[in-house]
Amino acid sequence: MLIGANIRRCVFFLGLLFLIVISSVNAEEDDDNDDEADKNWMVMIGAFGDYSPKFVGSDEYEWGALPLLIARYEWPRVCAYIEGDELGFEVSPFEKMPLSFAAGVSLGESREEDNDPVLDGTGDIKNVAQGFGEAFYGPDWLSAHARVRYAPLQRDSESIRHAFLSDIYLESEIEVIPFIFNIEAGMTMMDSTWSSVYYDEDAGIESAHASLSAMIMLAEHFGLYLQGDVTRLLGNAASSAVSIDDTQYAAGLGAFLMF
Repeated sequence: MLIGANIRRCVFFLGLLFLIVISSVNAEEDDDNDDEADKNWMVMIGAFGDYSPKFVGSDEYEWGALPLLIARYEWPRVCAYIEGDELGFEVSPFEKMPLSFAAGVSLGESREEDNDPVLDGTGDIKNVAQGFGEAFYGPDWLSAHARVRYAPLQRDSESIRHAFLSDIYLESEIEVIPFIFNIEAGMTMMDSTWSSVYYDEDAGIESAHASLSAMIMLAEHFGLYLQGDVTRLLGNAASSAVSIDDTQYAAGLGAFLMF
């Protein structure tokens, strides 16, 4: 747990550095321009508490606390962003076609053998970070996404193995002042490396998921963040011995400042 906390702390401070850099650049470029319409950046910073399973497939839940950090800085057709534990770039190369591409890094999905007796003998799995590439098409109110993730895995002292995951999902963002809703639903596919390390099973569909989040602006720069999601393990992941409960729920609440 200490390793995970240190990683999250590093991501948080990297995010703060990101915000400082883009804010400095923006201040230099727009020092004499106070027009809100010309603003090409946003920053949201706060704290977030969640209630979620101890590990994927667990029937026991635990509370956690994380920094809430979202920031974007936009140039013509290019955007640098940080969203939670994800840092990346988006590119929209076509003026009249809503097709965009993204690439970046995010925190991985490590698992400790001591988390639950059902994990005895599975070893400690380290996946510190994941790289991703993504293509998505459509407007904000409904877009289709296809993402490939690369995850270097290490179980105990074994050599590093290279796993790939594929995510296909639909996303909708709707703004009804003072609310901003985000809805997402999709599925995840896993390759044989990921499935054998995490589930001791063959490749296939790992899960289907749906989530709903909402930002509620209570003042010009202050608001609340709410999130809930459900994940259903499928196929070989559901039949794995480490999957005690195939249906996983999570919920969270946070507060933030937005600029």
